[in-house]
Amino acid sequence: MDGERAEPLLWTCTACGYHVEGELPEKCPECGADRGEFEEVPKPDY
Repeated sequence: MDGERAEPLLWTCTACGYHVEGELPEKCPECGADRGEFEEVPKPDY
């Protein structure tokens, strides 16, 4: 797949702990932190 990910990304805001799946927002919808405050986290295997 030419380096593309098959599964959506999971991101966590380091300022408030809000989780977002897929595309990273410009700002955290929970606390308003800039997108630079998000870290990619491993997606849990359910």
